[in-house]
Amino acid sequence: MEIDLSRTPPHSPDAEQAVLGAVFVRPAILDDLAGVVRPDDFYSPAHQSIFAGMGRLAAAAKAVDLVTLGDELSRMGKLDEVGGPVYLAELARAAVFPAHGIQSAKIVSAMAARRRLIDVGYAVIESGFDLAADVQECGRFTQEIDAAIHGTLPHGQTVTPSQYLNDYMRDLERLQKAGGLAGVPSPWTALNRYTAGFVPGEVTVLAGRSGTGKTAMALNIAEHAARGGITVGLFSLEMTRTSLTHRLMATGATVDAQKFRNASLSDSDWAKLFDYGQIFHGLPLMICDKREMRPSELRAMCRQWKRDKGLGLLVVDYLQLMRPEVRDKVREREVSEISRSLKLLAVDLDIPILVLAQLNREAEKEKRPRLGHLRESGAIEQDADVILFIVPWKNEDAGDNVEVIVNVAKGRNNAVGDAPLIYRRKYLQFVSAASVASQEEAERHWQDI
Repeated sequence: MEIDLSRTPPHSPDAEQAVLGAVFVRPAILDDLAGVVRPDDFYSPAHQSIFAGMGRLAAAAKAVDLVTLGDELSRMGKLDEVGGPVYLAELARAAVFPAHGIQSAKIVSAMAARRRLIDVGYAVIESGFDLAADVQECGRFTQEIDAAIHGTLPHGQTVTPSQYLNDYMRDLERLQKAGGLAGVPSPWTALNRYTAGFVPGEVTVLAGRSGTGKTAMALNIAEHAARGGITVGLFSLEMTRTSLTHRLMATGATVDAQKFRNASLSDSDWAKLFDYGQIFHGLPLMICDKREMRPSELRAMCRQWKRDKGLGLLVVDYLQLMRPEVRDKVREREVSEISRSLKLLAVDLDIPILVLAQLNREAEKEKRPRLGHLRESGAIEQDADVILFIVPWKNEDAGDNVEVIVNVAKGRNNAVGDAPLIYRRKYLQFVSAASVASQEEAERHWQDI
């Protein structure tokens, strides 16, 4: 059978309108609809925005009617795009009984599942034509097909102990065999003792004042994971890929980072760079330095990476530089949307996310950061599973090797406390105290060559 790829994807405008109309009749039905349909299940972008606006009003315990919804969509900058007050009034006039709204929501959800199935089908076809791809890897599409058909709301499914106990016990056994590491390990045992690694489905926030080594620490973690064979996605909204490569090469090859800026590399530096370059060349590390990344763009790229490469860790530098889907006059609401989207992404793709964050000015008045010092802290503090602070140290008093404390300030599922490390500033490298002496000895060896 010949397939016409130009056909319009399956959708039902009448069902979508019926769902929205039912909310005008009985706003409380939103609680029931949330278990059936999501904003992105609607085919029409206008209907997506309207349903999202309704949900935001309900979440804020506000009435959902023509006036409040119009105001909310106007604040979101979407009122004109959805057709203005005139179209909202049409939806209200075409309202249906709430019970019919639930049935219509099931139709909308089913249509969305069909569209997702079509997307997976295209991916399967493309993979089949890619002669460089391993045919065995195509088995990953079976899970995506199952999710497209049955997994409209995969993380809201109800299960009984008999359904998940065996899986839980197997996971517990794997955890014990892994030495207590539940996820991607950091390079430092002192930190892993608290966090058990970066766990899939969890968001870890790494925060600190400017100049304390946040980006350096994040790159150390990313490079260590990639060396362990874990595919890492690195989004830098602040630095170019060239700057990131300078840092990664300085750390991996233990070459003074300043030498990359003033082009004063010695013969031994070049030798170390050549040796490390052989390793770096093959690392499963993907870098994106696109500015003003929106959550939807980040999500789309991560889904592609997950499908094509098997994404195992995502690093975002840094949260407050991300751009919200819709501009808001209140910055805290923008950050709340971004923070929540990262948490949902971690859960949906079952990956750990490490996201860097800035501290507010109040942090400069105290010796140790607190949770309230996170800039626009409310949503970040709520959504993060783990929060790490680099305790400030004085740049002017520090030498090449700085004693640094990484404070595990929050752990939804793990202990909190301090992990002592040494920051080797020349090499932008965090190490344990015990490894400093051995690394310095190795450097002397290179200098003698």
